[in-house]
Amino acid sequence: MKQNLLVFTIIAACALGMLACQQDTQPTGGGMALPLKQSPPPAKPALTFVGTISKNGNTYNAIYVMDTDTKNQTSVQSSGSTSIQYGINLSWSPSGTSSIAFTQYGSASGIDTIKAIDVTVNSQGVPVGSNLRTIFASPSSSTGLTNPFWSSTSSMGKIAFTEEVSTTRSLCVVSQSGGTPTIVRSSIGSEGGLGYCTWSPDDSRLAVCRIGSGPSIP
Repeated sequence: MKQNLLVFTIIAACALGMLACQQDTQPTGGGMALPLKQSPPPAKPALTFVGTISKNGNTYNAIYVMDTDTKNQTSVQSSGSTSIQYGINLSWSPSGTSSIAFTQYGSASGIDTIKAIDVTVNSQGVPVGSNLRTIFASPSSSTGLTNPFWSSTSSMGKIAFTEEVSTTRSLCVVSQSGGTPTIVRSSIGSEGGLGYCTWSPDDSRLAVCRIGSGPSIP
C-alpha cells in the first residue's frame, strides 16, 4: 500500500511539473502573441526620371525608378562623372520587359549616345540596374541625339529618336539591338526642327512635334 502511494505521489508531482512547464511557455501580455516582424513589400518600379546623386563631394546625374505611389525611389544608374549628363526624356521598353532607354551627353569624345539599361528587383525587393549598353552613338560631335522613345510592342523592337545635324533635324528609328538608324523624316526648309516623338499604340505610325514655324508635316 505504501509503495502504491509513493508511485502515485511521484506521478502527480511529474504531472504538476509538466503543467508548470507548459504554463511557462505561454505568451505574455494578456495572452496575445506578438506579431512577427514583416518585411517591406518589394518594389514595383513603374516610373522613371532623371535626378542627381551625391558622392565624395560631387553631384552626378542619375536615373531613378519609383512605384506609382512615389515609394521606393531608387537610383539604378549614375553617370559617375560631373561632365556626363542624361537627357530628361526617358522611355520604358514595352510592357512585359523592363529596360529604360535614355540619351547620354558629354564624354571625352563629345559623342551623344542612345543607351539602355535593364531594371530588375533583387531578393531584398530593391530595384537594381544592369546590362548598360549603347544602342546608337552619333557619328560625330556635331550630331546631336534627343528624345528616345521605345515602340509600344516588344515584337516591334524599335526605338525612335531625333537627330540634329547643323540646322537639320531628322526623325530616326533604330533597332533596340543597335545598328544603323533609318531616317523617317527630315525637316525641310522653313519647317523648323523635329522634336519629341511617340509611337501609335500599334506602332504603325509616329507622331512628332515640329519646332518652329512652317507648313504642316504630313
